[in-house]
Amino acid sequence: MLAQEAVREALEPTSSTGAKHKPDWELGIHYTGALDEEDEPLGTIALVIPPKGKIVMWRFGDRADDEISFDGARRYIGPKRKR
Repeated sequence: MLAQEAVREALEPTSSTGAKHKPDWELGIHYTGALDEEDEPLGTIALVIPPKGKIVMWRFGDRADDEISFDGARRYIGPKRKR
């Protein structure tokens, strides 16, 4: 649960305002079973949380029974926003 909240806060910082987060699907949060726009698995999530600066999220493209390969990591920027 804590990891999920860290992902939400990285995508939509609200800790200083006390506001509630948008639903996960609006934030572009998809879990291991989800697929990207090219029907490839998004896979495991890794968060890099520096002491200062922006949190970076990586997706590994693994399936539920796969070992995680760090060379397959893709930086996750979030969902494409409609203008």
